[in-house]
Amino acid sequence: MSEVDPSSEHPPKRGVLQPGFLGLTVVQFLTALNDNILKSTLSFALAAGGIWGGLLGPGGQAWAAYGLTIPFIFLSGFAGRLTDRFGMRFMVRGVKSLEVLVAFLALLAFLKGSVVIGLAAMFLLGLQSSFFGPSKYGLIPALIRPRDLPKANGITSMATNVAVILGMLAGGPIYERWLGDPVRVDGEVATVQVVANQSNAIASPGDLQISYISGGGPLREAASIEGRLQAAGLDEDAKLSFTQRFPEGPWVTTLPADLAAQVVTAADASQSVELILTDADAVIAPGSDWERLPQVSLPLVVDPSASADASTALGPESPGVAWLPGLVVFVVAGFGLLALLPLPKVPPMSPQLVIFPKAPTMAHRVVDALFADYWRSLVAMAKSPLLLLVIADAAFYLIAHIAIVLLPDYREVLGVSETLVSSMQGLLGLAIGTGCVLAGLLSGKRIRLGLAAGGVLCLGVCFGLCGMLPTASTAEGFLASRDGMTLYAVNCLALAIGGIGAGFYLVPLLALIQHLAPAAERGRFLGTWNASTFLPGLVGIAIFQLLRIIGVPSVRIWLVCAAFALLLLPLLVLVVRSLQRHDLAEGWSVPLTDPESADPAKSPQGEPV
Repeated sequence: MSEVDPSSEHPPKRGVLQPGFLGLTVVQFLTALNDNILKSTLSFALAAGGIWGGLLGPGGQAWAAYGLTIPFIFLSGFAGRLTDRFGMRFMVRGVKSLEVLVAFLALLAFLKGSVVIGLAAMFLLGLQSSFFGPSKYGLIPALIRPRDLPKANGITSMATNVAVILGMLAGGPIYERWLGDPVRVDGEVATVQVVANQSNAIASPGDLQISYISGGGPLREAASIEGRLQAAGLDEDAKLSFTQRFPEGPWVTTLPADLAAQVVTAADASQSVELILTDADAVIAPGSDWERLPQVSLPLVVDPSASADASTALGPESPGVAWLPGLVVFVVAGFGLLALLPLPKVPPMSPQLVIFPKAPTMAHRVVDALFADYWRSLVAMAKSPLLLLVIADAAFYLIAHIAIVLLPDYREVLGVSETLVSSMQGLLGLAIGTGCVLAGLLSGKRIRLGLAAGGVLCLGVCFGLCGMLPTASTAEGFLASRDGMTLYAVNCLALAIGGIGAGFYLVPLLALIQHLAPAAERGRFLGTWNASTFLPGLVGIAIFQLLRIIGVPSVRIWLVCAAFALLLLPLLVLVVRSLQRHDLAEGWSVPLTDPESADPAKSPQGEPV
């Protein structure tokens, strides 16, 4: 294996204010932003009550997370091999160019309202990100002097989490603007975002299908819905029989052609029809009327001059903006290309490395290139504390991925809007980023694993609290009268404190992995580590989906997260003991040195630091 030869070609290692590191941070920020905008928008569409809810079964939003996760598991090792062979800047430029093409696919998915194309775009974006990971994490120790590694990782982690915040915050409003009003009218001419096969009814020519798409609000727990159309000129209210599909999908009904024509012709172009939905099983108290029941009022615009076909003359007051999600993803990808300009040239670490090793058949060569580096890297890691470090770091992502796919269900759990759920997701990301920055600042010139121990304990306690809190349907005013605190605010507070603890856990472990990885194989080591973080993530997504399928309420899944978090503590103790056995740690901290002051003979993996 060809070892790297430090030469004048390699950029000098400096602090965190250098243009190359700042450019890398911006590129990472924009990449994470795009991933989360697309994933968040798709998750709302696939979650309970979303427009595509039920197409992929309970917990359908997990499929968006699968699309982003699976490529990391299968391709990170190969991405690391390519990084060592061709260089980190070459790989970063290549994958960012691919992102622009993926953005076109996302634009097409939302224009056509196709869940299949949307998931394909999500998968390709995950593929692009999997090739970006080893280059991104390899560039940090290539550009930054060792004593600044915790600080640099804190900054990039903060940038990543701010991007996650913005992506999640944007996901709710973008979904709402794309969807428009939560009612759809579909006749012979289908509208863009209607899932035509959601109804079991067989519509005759001229009949309309009306869908109500919402996972929260007053009707979130209704077993069946009764609908009435009210408009001036109608002989009487039209009573509609709705088919219950929630939480698997929208409520859908069929409006007969004669009634549809009556609705359209009864109103002038400037008038609107009001669709009033109520809980069909609600009991009306003596002396009261149906207007006192929990209900949702949905205005429909009537424009008879637009078309003789009722399906185009009757529609939502605020139609969706079909091109918005795809355009946002495309614009962010374009800015990501511009952010590549300050990246310095970094020579390949192993320029003679063979991409496809010799094997009897091409299939054997491909399998070896994709997966053999995982095994080789793990065997090499086992000779040092690196293997335990990678396991401890990767185990955290099982918890993280459960949280990611769980939060979209809070639209139903708390009965709040997509925008407020996005705010919860954003707050968690901001808290993790804040914890990362604080951990980097508190570390100084050492990697302090005591911060990680405190962080994971905090995470377990806070997630446990989230799991024990009541839902909106069971709270019955609980917490609402206590110092003005609401159930939503308590959940947000627990998530914020737990997120800070997560940042304290992540930064010391990542800095140690980068510090101990040998330079000549850094791409493959970091590729293996990158894949290892997504394999537990995939298991976490599957655990969430299984728990939802067997009927476990979403809010109680936080208790599972808390239990897994507390199990990280004994794993962290094993990491510290391994570091001490290899004379790398002093107590629960690892000292860091710069090249000019270091003894090469004592550097990790025997390489000059």
